[in-house]
Amino acid sequence: MFHVEYLRAFFVSAVLASLIGTEAHAESRVRIAVQGDIARLDPHVLNETLTLGVLSNVMEGLVRRDSHLRLKPGLATHWETLTPRHWRFHLRRGVTFHDGSPFSADDVLFTFERARMTGSQMKGRVPDGAQFSAIDRYTVDVHLTEPNPILPADWESLLIMSRQWAAQHGLTAPMVTADPTPVLPANGTGAYRVLSHEPGRIMRFERNDAWWGHDSKMVERVDVFTLGNAQTRTAALLAGQVDVIVPAPVQDLARFSNTPGFKTLTGPELRTIFLNMDQMRDTLVGAASGTPNPFKDRRVREAVSHAIDIDTIRRVVMRGQSVPAASLVSPLVLPGIAEIDRRAHDPVRARGLLV
Repeated sequence: MFHVEYLRAFFVSAVLASLIGTEAHAESRVRIAVQGDIARLDPHVLNETLTLGVLSNVMEGLVRRDSHLRLKPGLATHWETLTPRHWRFHLRRGVTFHDGSPFSADDVLFTFERARMTGSQMKGRVPDGAQFSAIDRYTVDVHLTEPNPILPADWESLLIMSRQWAAQHGLTAPMVTADPTPVLPANGTGAYRVLSHEPGRIMRFERNDAWWGHDSKMVERVDVFTLGNAQTRTAALLAGQVDVIVPAPVQDLARFSNTPGFKTLTGPELRTIFLNMDQMRDTLVGAASGTPNPFKDRRVREAVSHAIDIDTIRRVVMRGQSVPAASLVSPLVLPGIAEIDRRAHDPVRARGLLV
């Protein structure tokens, strides 16, 4: 049987709504079918959950998160605040990239420089005006223009690249092209190496036995297939062509749970599905010129909120596989969010607000 805890870490950037598995094709190999496509191997070009989650097994950040989303050391063993605007990160020693070159503070400086370049979608993860400097080979200081008490919390997916390797491959800047081929090679410090990558079809990995966090329960090979159609993923799993599908169609969860040889794991993910009311424009798009935007009135926005029967959506549409939210931020990230009360479904009050 494949190691479920490590497989969950394989998609560490996405807390999966569902993950279904059978006995692995072989203990040394796990085949995974996913809905999306890992279109690019440049970790700074696309700020997208699936891509960064998969690439996090090839490249690593200074920090990482466990299966409960708690922040843990990654390529930095620990960090400290010397003043409210001065952080110090102590790097892991003895780490090598997949090409055998040593990891050092210079690679961290290069990565943060690159992440702020034109073409990078990771700019927002680096505070404006932040200055990075190497105190020595394994110590990096960060000077901020203003205090940021949660600075490392957004860096688990800001993946470290080798300055030397990037220069050798002409990749000192994010590679932005309309056509992702020729495929960008990948070189990281992570648990798996990329064997091959065919965008829109399959990506193959092999275990990196030199990884600093090596675990004997890690499988030797992982193949990730792109199967965008939900029914196709289900059929592939039932036929034994793959061992895991992500996500699993909610309509099939009960079927798999009641079928011998299959295991269903469900839990909340970080994604929040919400209705965004345009309260910025004076007139809504498509409305007659001069027609006032009703969403600028708070009472209208509250009426819409009270009119939504969230429990029926959860029970019927999502078949019990959702959790009503009161905020865009998941309580998995900030536990205090769970204490916020959601407006109750109250059609009478909704109508009253519109009178």
